[in-house]
Amino acid sequence: MIIEERVERSQYVKLITWIVSFIILIAGIVFPVLILWVNQDMMSKVIGASVLCLIFFTLIFTVAYQPRKLILSETHIIMERILGQVYISYSDITDISLYHRENVAEIRIFGIGGLGGYIGKFYNSKIGFYTAYVGDYSQAFLIKINNREKYVMSCRHAEKIVEEVKSRLKQ
Repeated sequence: MIIEERVERSQYVKLITWIVSFIILIAGIVFPVLILWVNQDMMSKVIGASVLCLIFFTLIFTVAYQPRKLILSETHIIMERILGQVYISYSDITDISLYHRENVAEIRIFGIGGLGGYIGKFYNSKIGFYTAYVGDYSQAFLIKINNREKYVMSCRHAEKIVEEVKSRLKQ
């Protein structure tokens, strides 16, 4: 049986996404355009165009890697993104449980912390290094893989997903 659940964003993530996107778009359009039109030297135009491209690609990749939907197939957990999917085989999972974000310092190693969600490599003193695909930490769960990798993912009805995966692991 295939189960699909949407990844929802917390109010904080939605607010940060709107504010940062607005600032990036305004700054990313206004400043390079001013540099391109006002300055006549070629170096300024190259810098302006480069900044515009950098900001444009940053926003595109941010959107492309945001988690959209979690799917439980017959053999895998699949985190669907616009750009590719993340597959975790049930046979590789050693443990799955709800993840309660406590007052533990989180360190972002490489990724995004709030703009569209929490995506990338993170570290905290409780669970160590992990890869996050989270829209709302109140709906998050932790997956431990037998090669010591850890994933924190989120979706609607996380409790139901955790119980379903546990039942599939027992089979």
